Amino acid sequence: MGEWVNKKNTIMNEDAEYGVDSRYKSKKERESDATALMEARLTRMKNLSKDQIIRAKLVQLKLKNMLG
Repeated sequence: MGEWVNKKNTIMNEDAEYGVDSRYKSKKERESDATALMEARLTRMKNLSKDQIIRAKLVQLKLKNMLG
């Protein structure tokens, strides 16, 4: 726990509250970015083959078993 310095020599606090993102100046800007991200994810998911979906599910199960 404590602070560390990133590659840009900015002091980072590793105890920062989960979910706080200071990149956005307004709620509207954050929500707009989140909407664009979700649309991009949906587009990528629609273009996946069945083999890619199966492989992703297997990786998720493997990680779940390793962590839990």
